[in-house]
Amino acid sequence: MKITKTLAPLLAVTAVYAFSNDAAASAKTKHMPVAATAASNDTKSARETTRAETKHLADATTAASDSTSTRSNPSTDMPDWTVVELASTINPRVLTGSDGVTNLVYELVVTNFGLNNVPLKSFQVYGDTTTEKPLLTLDSKGIAGVLQSSAKPKIGSNLAPGAVAILFVNIDLGIDGKAPDKLIQKLTYEYKDKKKVEDKTTTYETTVDKTRPIIVGAPLSGKGWLATGGYVNSGHRRSLFPLNNTLKCAQRFAIDWLRLDDQNRIVSGDKKLVESFSGYGKPVFAVADATVYGVVDKFENQPPYKASGSMEHPGGNTITLKISDNAYGFYAHLKPGSIKVKEGDRVKKGQMIASLGNVGNTDGPHLHFHITESPDVLGSNGIPYAFEQFDLSGETAEAEFMKNFYSGGILKIDKATQPGTHKNQLPKEGNVVSFPELAN
Repeated sequence: MKITKTLAPLLAVTAVYAFSNDAAASAKTKHMPVAATAASNDTKSARETTRAETKHLADATTAASDSTSTRSNPSTDMPDWTVVELASTINPRVLTGSDGVTNLVYELVVTNFGLNNVPLKSFQVYGDTTTEKPLLTLDSKGIAGVLQSSAKPKIGSNLAPGAVAILFVNIDLGIDGKAPDKLIQKLTYEYKDKKKVEDKTTTYETTVDKTRPIIVGAPLSGKGWLATGGYVNSGHRRSLFPLNNTLKCAQRFAIDWLRLDDQNRIVSGDKKLVESFSGYGKPVFAVADATVYGVVDKFENQPPYKASGSMEHPGGNTITLKISDNAYGFYAHLKPGSIKVKEGDRVKKGQMIASLGNVGNTDGPHLHFHITESPDVLGSNGIPYAFEQFDLSGETAEAEFMKNFYSGGILKIDKATQPGTHKNQLPKEGNVVSFPELAN
């Protein structure tokens, strides 16, 4: 969860590509090999996570087929080869953002089993039936913007022979939109053999998980909190890791929270000091009545803009709260010596549990927070959540944030599109919010 060009993943590594950690100096940043999983106190959970995953991935999706098939008798007709295969990493769950829009956020693994380069021409997602208007349509340019491989960040919309890539899918169902029971995905590509060139389409269905987002309290208190690295764009959203012999995106809905001062600065004064950052040392709170599942408290602060790059403990000093059997809240980069709880403690919602710091894979003081389905905080899937209440006061652009994070300048904060009190929603990246005041 380092501050990055894309507003911040916990690790500067993904199964798709290694993120550069500094927009201003991305050419200097070295990619790191995927090497380790986060430690977990629940080995049984890890074993359960990997069972029955002999293919790539998710446990309740249906097989791909070639929609151009004209087979009448599969026992006698020519086999219908699938050249480009689709497989989902998860069954997407609904999420409501601070704009009121219902979202479905998931990933597709795209594999070219052919012997030739395959240009991907179009991608459509339908809900329940293909007779209605598609929920999402991408042309080749749109595909190129959301398709990544482990070999390099940008591969355009072409798949080399034997290549595997990830298609990051974000579906906007509109304000208060209703999610379908299933998604029907159609990927059209150009297929070439010795005799002809033709368009073929792979059709793939994915079941939608109708489980509602978990509603939690505020992890921070007061005004001036800037949300970065959210679910809409990249950063956390594209931190897909190969862990426990499968692909997991623990940070799918993670947010890095940075605090702005009264002049809309993240940092003022000597940028070499963590104390110069507005959020440093601010109290961090339990988002629910919960049990402390795990605590790491052994790392010292590092200077700003010098991330640890740790693969073993990218979160530095951390707390994991067991909110329920399938919801674990993860807090990272906590100030040394500030953690007030230990493993096994019971905490109440709104209880102060630590202070915001600058420890681990981070360029500057902030709080990284996400919720996963198991205590393996990197090796399990991130699940949707929403805050009970926050006030939305403004918005800023990614480029504006990145420029002033490293320069120490004043951020230009635009008026919020939907200002005021929001309930049971998750802030989008670039939102500036106020949480209810909580007692230390």
